[in-house]
This record gives sequence, structure tokens and C-alpha cells, in this order.
Amino acid sequence: MIFITFLFPLIYYDIKYYRLPNSILFCLGIIGLCYRFYKQGVSGGIFWLCCGLTVGVMAGFIYFLNMIGAGDVKLLFVISGYCGVISTGMIALFALFLGGTVGIIYCLKRKNLIC
Repeated sequence: MIFITFLFPLIYYDIKYYRLPNSILFCLGIIGLCYRFYKQGVSGGIFWLCCGLTVGVMAGFIYFLNMIGAGDVKLLFVISGYCGVISTGMIALFALFLGGTVGIIYCLKRKNLIC
């Protein structure tokens, strides 16, 4: 529930400024790490870190291909700590599909298929 509460300011900043503030992402990361430590102990914290690093490295490759921004990589890192690697992969695919759909609708509204 706390994670969803922090997503609303992230959505606002992303739409308005095309940026994701590091302060909010950092708070989400700390909350996720503390949650894992509280629920699962040290192994939960290590799991959080391993999931984050795995997804961060995979998303880093996509970043270097200029398909997503650095803020998206950091957000996927934080999400993976909450959801795990496999669920984060599905979330990322859904986000890519949704972003492509919104982009196509945007181009059709502008009557410009070469955006």
C-alpha cells in the first residue's frame, strides 16, 4: 500500500517534467528493503538486493539502446525488490506495450504517423 502511495507523485512528476525524482525512488527503495528485512530477515534483504541488481543490469542494457530512460531503470530496480524478477519482467513488458499504445494514439491524434 505504501508503494502505491508513492507511485502517484512519481506519475505526476513523470507526466509534468519527464523525470523521476531520485528522492522518491530512494525512499521507495529503503522502504522495500526494510519491509524485506522485517518479513524475511537477512535473507529477505539479500533477495531484495539480488532482484534489484538483476533487473537493474537487464534494464541497463535496454537503457544503453536508448529505449528507456535512467529513471525507468531505477524504478524497475525498486519494483523488483517488491515483486521479484519474474513479476517485474511482466510489469516491464506491460509498461512497454502500454507506452507503445499511448504513443500510437498520440500520433493518430496529431494526424502525424511520423512522430
